Amino acid sequence: MDTPPVSAVMAAPPPPMYSPRRILKLDVVVARTGVQASTIYELIGASQFPPPKMLTPSGRAVGWLESDIDDWIGSRPVAVPEGVVPWKPPAAALGIVAEAPKPKTLSKNGKPVGRPSKAALAARLAASASSTS
Repeated sequence: MDTPPVSAVMAAPPPPMYSPRRILKLDVVVARTGVQASTIYELIGASQFPPPKMLTPSGRAVGWLESDIDDWIGSRPVAVPEGVVPWKPPAAALGIVAEAPKPKTLSKNGKPVGRPSKAALAARLAASASSTS
């Protein structure tokens, strides 16, 4: 078995990843569009989806040109209606964390309710230590 020289192997261009003449079968079209097969055929009947190409004389095997499917996907409208502000991720997901000040809740006699902050406890302890000495 003859092995081609390394220079010949490296000189050959890689096969194209995308070819406008590539034919896609129904399962691939369903996966790419997110539309079920029955809906695809309904859309074809309503002239709203590109018709398939016959791959055999009997017409039992059909496929779609990849470029036709890509064009159809590109022609679809944006899912966000006009006037609606698109969703934005929360600030925490962007790494922006701002701690909101906690509102002070006061009891009937005007004293704060809940656990005091560490700074308030430290000030209270310092005040009580200085008054006892």
